[in-house]
Amino acid sequence: MEERLRSSLLDSPLYGFVQTGWLEWQQGICSVQLQEEDFMLYLLWSLDQIKEKREAVAQKLRALVFKGVRDRFIESQFQSNQSDIEYVSNLVCACSLYCFGLVLTGNFENQDLYVDLLAGLGDHKDAVMGIHDKIEVEDKTELKEWLVGYMDCEEYYTSGERIEWLEEEPVNLPDIARITRGPVQIMQVNIDKFTNAPGASFTDKSLNIKIEGNNGEYKQIP
Repeated sequence: MEERLRSSLLDSPLYGFVQTGWLEWQQGICSVQLQEEDFMLYLLWSLDQIKEKREAVAQKLRALVFKGVRDRFIESQFQSNQSDIEYVSNLVCACSLYCFGLVLTGNFENQDLYVDLLAGLGDHKDAVMGIHDKIEVEDKTELKEWLVGYMDCEEYYTSGERIEWLEEEPVNLPDIARITRGPVQIMQVNIDKFTNAPGASFTDKSLNIKIEGNNGEYKQIP
């Protein structure tokens, strides 16, 4: 189950976000053998905590992430030191806030929660936001669309208490596949018979257009 859930996310914009940032982020790790796919799990778990919108999460997200990361390191028998746990915890929180920040538009409940999350960082705020402010995403559109769909649905990828994949595979998740460019198609509409009402006039301004399809969404090509 774990492998199937992990594999299903490798084609998602969220993994693309992690994969792009990991080249830089991993340089802050001293000794632990942490890979980008492991970090994606940590990030998803943190986002799932935020998704539950519990008051305790807003007040103690950084503390919850620190405990989750530390427990995960112990269970995975990672050879790490305190600085690794601190750094990875701050990195998870920074990426979580960045991702959650993309779903704030027009949602006052999320906006209020975001403010509470920032306040809940406490003494770690400067370290977390120092990482957050350096995150760069060239095109946020696909990532934002994926996050809006995921944060609004009631399904989760991870379990609640520990950083681990959900035991049972979610069945009602939004489409997580990366949006891919589809083939150019020609659309033509033919009207075999047109009956004009008495006294009315009709001017034929029909034309053929090319459209480009992307997973069910289409746009006209000039």
